[in-house]
Amino acid sequence: MRTIVVWFSDIMRRAALWVVGITLLPLLSLAAQGNIVTMAVVDPNTGAASGWNVTYDNSTTGIIVDEVVPGVMAIEEIDKNFTQGPDPVTGLLPSIDVSFTQVLPNSQTVPEIVIANESIHNQTGVTWNDFEWNLEDHGDVAFDIANSGAFGIQPQPQFQNQIWTDANGQPTTIGGNPAEGLALNTGLVADGTTYTPGIGTNPLVIDVNLTPDDGDMSFTLKETPTFTAVPEPATMSLLGLGLGSLLLRRRVRR
Repeated sequence: MRTIVVWFSDIMRRAALWVVGITLLPLLSLAAQGNIVTMAVVDPNTGAASGWNVTYDNSTTGIIVDEVVPGVMAIEEIDKNFTQGPDPVTGLLPSIDVSFTQVLPNSQTVPEIVIANESIHNQTGVTWNDFEWNLEDHGDVAFDIANSGAFGIQPQPQFQNQIWTDANGQPTTIGGNPAEGLALNTGLVADGTTYTPGIGTNPLVIDVNLTPDDGDMSFTLKETPTFTAVPEPATMSLLGLGLGSLLLRRRVRR
């Protein structure tokens, strides 16, 4: 598990404080005006630079940098508020994106981004039955399946099943194609509740191959909840009438 084992116990001790904190961050985020901000990912105690900037909308997202281990990793915690309901045309829930941009040479940039904890608030008016993480805008980043372990799996009724996918959306495993997607399902996140992937389980680890871009790497972490729409009673009645009409026509023909 490399260096991750060293700091994982410390992350667990801070998890209790994080759970308290997540109840306050949404209020701060909702009070802020929507604004795209860019923040340097630096160690809050030592000032060590990670070589990365992170860009996000501070009306939906809050980011805390826990630690930067020079030459190794940057550890972060993320708070997200999903407040928009399904699109009236597509029926889909909007994603929330976090973008990473390299700002220092490869020799001064950490090749690993670790999402230690997430606090994801469902304020969309619908119950989610799936949640997805996807790496986009670059092919030289991938989720580290082995070190991410059971990230995303939480006690029932929340998600119990984890699926890693490659760039083509096909399932992949340790030793297979690099994982650029992660989906959690077999469970639900009810409207008005909070999903906390990472708390009590391994973090989500993102490995970055810095070499091809020679100091000019960037990528996006996209997170998307999904749900299965249940037809309204009026819709069900229309479906029933349509089925009844078909059966009646078949009887008349006979």
